Amino acid sequence: MRDFFGLDGTFNKYMGFVADTFILSLMWIFFSLPLFTIGAATTALFYVTTRRLSNREGYITSDFWAAFKANFVRATKLWLLVSALVFLIVFNFLLAWQNPELMGDMRRFVMSAQIVILAEVLFVANYVFAVTARFDMDFKQTLKTCFFMANRHLLSSVICVLTPVVLILFSIYSFPPLVFFTPGISAMLASYLIMKIFRKYRPEMDKEPFLELQELEQQRAEQKRLELLNNSANSHTENRQRRIKNKEALSMSISMYTISNKNGMEMTVTNVGCAIMSLVIPAKGGKKDVVLGLDKPEDYKGKHPFFGVAVGRFANRIGGGKFTLNGKEYQLETNDGVHHLHGGSNGFDKKEWNVDFSSQEKIIFSLQSPDGDSGYPGDLSVRVSYTLTDDNTLRIEYEASTETETICNLTNHSYFNLSNENDILNHEAQIFADKITEVDEGLIPTGGFVAIAGTPFDFTAPKKIGADLQAAGDINKTGGYDHNYVLRGEGRAASVFAPDTQIRMNVNTNSPGMQLYTGNFMDGTVIGKGVAYAKYSGFCLETQLFPDTPNKPSFPTCVVKKGAPQKFYTEYGFEW
Repeated sequence: MRDFFGLDGTFNKYMGFVADTFILSLMWIFFSLPLFTIGAATTALFYVTTRRLSNREGYITSDFWAAFKANFVRATKLWLLVSALVFLIVFNFLLAWQNPELMGDMRRFVMSAQIVILAEVLFVANYVFAVTARFDMDFKQTLKTCFFMANRHLLSSVICVLTPVVLILFSIYSFPPLVFFTPGISAMLASYLIMKIFRKYRPEMDKEPFLELQELEQQRAEQKRLELLNNSANSHTENRQRRIKNKEALSMSISMYTISNKNGMEMTVTNVGCAIMSLVIPAKGGKKDVVLGLDKPEDYKGKHPFFGVAVGRFANRIGGGKFTLNGKEYQLETNDGVHHLHGGSNGFDKKEWNVDFSSQEKIIFSLQSPDGDSGYPGDLSVRVSYTLTDDNTLRIEYEASTETETICNLTNHSYFNLSNENDILNHEAQIFADKITEVDEGLIPTGGFVAIAGTPFDFTAPKKIGADLQAAGDINKTGGYDHNYVLRGEGRAASVFAPDTQIRMNVNTNSPGMQLYTGNFMDGTVIGKGVAYAKYSGFCLETQLFPDTPNKPSFPTCVVKKGAPQKFYTEYGFEW
């Protein structure tokens, strides 16, 4: 019963949706009349209370008055704008209707256009209030989001276009005051229809959003397996022999190295993707491997969630897989839905790097990426060095140079777990940043920033990673943290502490941003070191340039030019 009626229980989720529908209809009745202040206050009050003042689904805060004030201010601004547009359109329509000589031959065209515009305004406005409750959107972004949400439901759009047209014509010919209540009736019909669509196509509303994607991947894997079974015996044998030969050839070109410091820290790396396979710390309770990884170097050639690898050419996402450089547009692989992620399916993480230098405490890898590699323009020479210092710090240095202008954004994608527990929810983290880059539904930056004070993203003071993880994950449907923090400047970036092992990790960098990722998409299908890595098994602190930087001129540049190498460093310092 507690699970059913709890804050995140089934009852609250469905009742929250019904409450949204009721409020959308109710507020339209208020705003169909010139009672702006009463309407905004009443709808804000109803909305905050029915959502139980919670952070779930990204709503503002658990503080009642803060939530009410924010909803009231935004609702008043938006609905004054909407009401003014509705009044202007209706006024012009009636003026054209009663004074045909003013428009002449253009009268019918103008009146028809007024009806279409009015229908669009009313339908977009249906979504306004639900979106205003999101703390991470400014006024302009709210309007854009409302417009997008309103127009992606084609069936609802058709109904809501026809409804106000019919009611307006009916009210003009029979009972003019009915015009004022057209928005309310339209909103009720739209809300009811949208609810029906949701219940038909999303009956599993309690399911994790990304579980569907995982199921789809499993279906595809099963389909491929069946296709292989349908092959002839000869073909199957030939394929098996070819795989064995490829594996033998692969093993010959893959190597593994171990470096250490005088205090007993040891790190094992492979030249496949410069992957950090293990990082062992002689903690007080015994040796502790603080990174997630796979068993063998050749395993890093296969599919895995970027365990410990050097990511490039461009770490993180590029919107639509497109960018323009020197007036020419380039199309990259779209390996993350419609977007490009971590350099594509054959990025730096899958390359076999050269070893330029190796000693007890240091190793330097290098890679030549030719023009056109994974769709990127220009040649690129990359060096990545790992050093274990005697003050128990892993220092990573990145250097990228070119003879032809190109873009680059390098990072290391190690997953850390400093605890003896299977997940990282009890780790206490502090991040030295005051804002994050604002993102859309596809996790692509809008170009704006969001202040994190008082939000689930606030790590300005030490806080358990699991404290607000679900609230943060609900905001962009990420299932946890997967956000870029805008660091205050060179030097301290983060500090993470595991209470049970007393291990602390301090992060320093000269990169402008850092991605906090909590392993939201791991599902136990990848096994390494005898562990099936499940959700939240590790966390990443990926120091980087901002996501989608090639398409955001206001962000720190990712362009590498001839004679001006790109240089960044990251330090992971450990205390125990």
